[in-house]
Amino acid sequence: MGQTPTGIDIGGTFTDFISVDTDDDSYQVVKTPSTKDAPERAVGDALSVSGVTTASRISHGTTVVTNAILERAGAPTALVTTAGFEDMFVIDRQDRTDIYDLHYDRGDPLVPRYRCFGVGERIHSDGEVVEPLDLEKLDEVVDVIRATDAETVAVSFLHSYANDEHEREAADYLRDCLDIPVSRSSSVLPEFREYERTNTTAVNAYTRPVAEAYLERLTDEIDAHCDAAETLIMRSDGGVVPVEEAATQPVYLGVSGPAAGVVAATEAAQNAGTSDVLTFDMGGTSADMSLVRNGEPELTTEGAIGEQSVSVPMYDIRTIGAGGGSIAHLDDGGLLKVGPESAGADPGPACYGRNGPDPTVTDANLALGLMDPEATLGGGAINLSLDAAMDVLEELGAAIDKDPLAAAEAIYELVNMNMVESARVISVQQGIDPRDFSLVAFGGAGPLHAPYIARELGMRSVIVPPQPGILSAVGLLYSDVRRTTSKTDIRRLEEVTRESLAATFDRLESNVGTNIALPDDVTVTRTVDVRFAGQAHEVRVEVPEEIDASVTERIESEFRTRHREKFGFVMGSPIELVTFRVAVLAPTDVPRLDWSTTEDAPTQKREVFLDGEFHEATVLERRALDPEFKTDGPALVEMPDSTAVVLPDQSARVDDSQNLIVETGGER
Repeated sequence: MGQTPTGIDIGGTFTDFISVDTDDDSYQVVKTPSTKDAPERAVGDALSVSGVTTASRISHGTTVVTNAILERAGAPTALVTTAGFEDMFVIDRQDRTDIYDLHYDRGDPLVPRYRCFGVGERIHSDGEVVEPLDLEKLDEVVDVIRATDAETVAVSFLHSYANDEHEREAADYLRDCLDIPVSRSSSVLPEFREYERTNTTAVNAYTRPVAEAYLERLTDEIDAHCDAAETLIMRSDGGVVPVEEAATQPVYLGVSGPAAGVVAATEAAQNAGTSDVLTFDMGGTSADMSLVRNGEPELTTEGAIGEQSVSVPMYDIRTIGAGGGSIAHLDDGGLLKVGPESAGADPGPACYGRNGPDPTVTDANLALGLMDPEATLGGGAINLSLDAAMDVLEELGAAIDKDPLAAAEAIYELVNMNMVESARVISVQQGIDPRDFSLVAFGGAGPLHAPYIARELGMRSVIVPPQPGILSAVGLLYSDVRRTTSKTDIRRLEEVTRESLAATFDRLESNVGTNIALPDDVTVTRTVDVRFAGQAHEVRVEVPEEIDASVTERIESEFRTRHREKFGFVMGSPIELVTFRVAVLAPTDVPRLDWSTTEDAPTQKREVFLDGEFHEATVLERRALDPEFKTDGPALVEMPDSTAVVLPDQSARVDDSQNLIVETGGER
């Protein structure tokens, strides 16, 4: 057996596994039910089922950090900050998701006021020490923290991005005295904007004990089943890092699993000959959408996990509670709603036959004929029950005066429209016309719903990659080791010289280290956040590798172009360089996956209910389709981990990369 890179992604319902033997490019796929109470156990289950006992590397995507924040299951956290700023989390930012909601409740901060402590010290924005660190007060704070239930500490002093002397001293002292994890802002996020930096550091501290404990259990579980040369964890920015580093900076893991899906979806789109796509990952619990332009996923430093703003680089992914397990219910006014509550893996949808009491999206898909009632899920662990699905749909239908089939169609259309609106948020609201894009559909439920979404948005086509149900696990195989660093240093562009700019980036690059050996062919990307003086937002501009005499002119030209594209105008104000960033990518050995599996399989027919009427749909096995294949809808293309729907007014074909392309007729 050759090298065996392995990807393992834990979702809300299933844990996906793929391992590749690089000797013959063969691969093995395993899908096992997730174990919410102990996620690492599902990893061990997948390794056990696969029989893989050695791996050149295991890359892992996790939702542990996200869940800890959403479920408020992190560790009790204390904040040590500059005296006078103890109320930062109580004051918060004054923006809100709905400005007209008079009853809007932002929720309690992760760190309550009684665990926020101020210490005398002050550093100017230029890095000059104005007031020394008050060690006596810090000693008093140590005694008070001991008396609380705090298990972790965040340290964030004013302007520490300019000079971290006080933060380092305080963090070392707290760590020695308290013997608990300490996160300091100048290490987590050395950037300006005090609230965002402090909250990001607090999120890191809050989730760190949870992440450290989970990753320790994960490595123990892997060691018990497999001899892995290295274990890498997926970050929110599309790169992987060693497990030890991931444990100390868990805030960078906020969209770990979804980010892997974006990586693989981008690769699939490029194989299909397009570089402008919306990625659409619909699993059992939620649906994730992200924008890819010119072959590059959109990155943001203004993201959030739940209601917690975090300013670390992450793929700009919009998540909504719309998955196969999303529960259909009536709100207080008697209107039908779908999600965000999910039936999860246990008991799961009613059709799983585990006494699930509520109708879900999966139940609706099964009742409409979009799923094979004889199929099994989770590697054969779940047998579907059409009768159980119809029972709960009949009960819901009675409440809304519809028969079970009409209730199922209402669920299907409602969840689809929820996702159409989500797609509009990340496209139309950003000035982007989705009609110029294709939709890459994956996840177990994605291909069932994507053609409807694409039709509503007038998109060109739907791209369904091979093995769409485990695409996030595939993305883990494609992900490079990535290290990033940044530093705020606000300067007028007119004052910047070629030499000073080169020196700034050289210092940042020297700070980018890693716990694994970097090959010689690393790629270094330099960017800078740029704004017109007086603005409260920036536009990211890439700085060319060769910093020559014309570099400032090129930065200005690119900034003005991107500002006009994003906001529709430019200004005559002076230009400022704000935050400098460096990303170092060390490529991993990407296995070549041969997806061609053409086999003989019978073509069948099945009655489906779509658009208010019955249709006889052609049912095809994906493994029987070669790159010459074409068909008109209505059709169903069944795969081991998903089913793709081709609506009556659409057609489908298979391209040379084994992608299933659903032509929607929406191309302009």
